[in-house]
Amino acid sequence: MGLIRTIALGLLALFAQSQMAYAEDSPLINPHQIVTTTFNNLYGFSSIQQVEVSTGTAARGDTFTRSAQVIRVGAANGLNRMLVRFKGPMDLRGVGILLSERDNFQYDAFMYQPTLKKVRRVSVYQRHDQFFGTDLSFEDLEGKRASQWNARLLRSEVMLGRNTWVIELTPIGFPSGYEKIVGWFDQEVPVIVHFEYILKGMGDTVHKAVDIDPGYVVEKDGYFIPTHLKFSGSQGTETVVRISDIEVHESFPKSLFSPSSLERGGVRSDASKSRSD
Repeated sequence: MGLIRTIALGLLALFAQSQMAYAEDSPLINPHQIVTTTFNNLYGFSSIQQVEVSTGTAARGDTFTRSAQVIRVGAANGLNRMLVRFKGPMDLRGVGILLSERDNFQYDAFMYQPTLKKVRRVSVYQRHDQFFGTDLSFEDLEGKRASQWNARLLRSEVMLGRNTWVIELTPIGFPSGYEKIVGWFDQEVPVIVHFEYILKGMGDTVHKAVDIDPGYVVEKDGYFIPTHLKFSGSQGTETVVRISDIEVHESFPKSLFSPSSLERGGVRSDASKSRSD
């Protein structure tokens, strides 16, 4: 029994040492490099995507679905750009959203409403509001750059059946609505399988969480793209995002991402213009 106890204590000591090796400030793991590689994969490419977003509450069982075409320019081609054009339901059809990254890596946001036939700017304060009744905000749609976040490794952990690095991200020098974001970064594929968002002034209370189904990560032109995301809000709401018909492009015409193009365009004309370059 003494020998068995000695072996057991030895194994426990080795396990503790292995966990300490993966603690914060570990020289073996570089959290900033992990974040850089993952953000380059998630936000680096340019594409056209068809997106379906469904929001509901488990308690009431109701669901409201929106569909949109999303054209985005990734950071690998310069500044991030995103053009969202709603296809449905009827009351949102034709509504357009333009997100445009500036040279200082902050964002301008514009909205086109067909009923008013005008484009208006979305203020920086509205960037943190709900995006059309979903559990997303305008800020959640913006491409992320590793240089804008301080990364701190917390631990190694299994999440959704995947070995992950748990990394805490805090914003550096830009107007984020979040105090921090904690991400579970896959150790094999450059994606994040789980996020937890904490608002400023709310301590460690999780405002919302996001699960990315590892079974719905597709590879396109060397990029690993999540196509099924579930946002869980603090008020019992859920928003499921499904992405399909992904076309990866090398570039798009710059003129596509302007307030005037936002006003004059539509789903078909946007897609046609995006393929003309």
